Amino acid sequence: MGSPTFEPPWGDETLLTDRCRLHYTDEMSADLAGGPAGWIDGTIWLTRERFAFRPAQEPSHFWAVTVSRSDLGEIRLNASSNPPRLGLTFRALRGAIPCEVEVANAEAWVELARELPEPVAGDARDRLSEALARQERDTTRYVALLLDLSFPRGDWHVELIEDMRDVCGARLAQLGIEEKESFWTEAEAIARRAEAKGRETGRGEQIAQICHAVGTVNNRCFRRYAPLPDWPHGEPVWLWLSDDEDRRLRELGVIAVA
Repeated sequence: MGSPTFEPPWGDETLLTDRCRLHYTDEMSADLAGGPAGWIDGTIWLTRERFAFRPAQEPSHFWAVTVSRSDLGEIRLNASSNPPRLGLTFRALRGAIPCEVEVANAEAWVELARELPEPVAGDARDRLSEALARQERDTTRYVALLLDLSFPRGDWHVELIEDMRDVCGARLAQLGIEEKESFWTEAEAIARRAEAKGRETGRGEQIAQICHAVGTVNNRCFRRYAPLPDWPHGEPVWLWLSDDEDRRLRELGVIAVA
């Protein structure tokens, strides 16, 4: 696939990048929908707001990871290994996902991570406006930004109603949408039918039902789009956009209707 690449969204800044070997665990595979466990050669990036890993070889979507720093635990040094490795923890619905990364200078990564200020939060909408005003067309640099405006950003088993409500309710709150009981009616019915039939599918239907139930709030609504590069594997592209944001992004060729 050529050199592994990661493009931070506008307003972010790459602080450190390095070739590496990432230990992809069974737990990471289960929670991040990745490939089999093992050591994977690639490149990692640390920005003011994100951590990213790209494998050196295809299939990239199995192992490509981009997370906000709020979803990344402490970057620590595992000095007992030779050479020293970075210890990382990703936050997920079912707890913390640990992994290890070999880099040329692990100490430099730990030192930088200790000095980093808290990531900026809540300005994705302003950055989107800025990018649209400049008529930026590079889809890859929009992806991490659009993730901040997407739904649901979390996982659950289709039949587990409380998990669904916890994940989706928290995400709606992050997007500034006041939760209503009516949002869950159809999604809970899907859960009960799935449980009765012993099905493990239906999460996508639940997401669609919730998005439709939310409707329009402050001139924005959820809209479904075609897959985007480096989007989380298996995650539908539902974005919380206004009519104007939707129109301008489509005109620039950044997104397309599913």
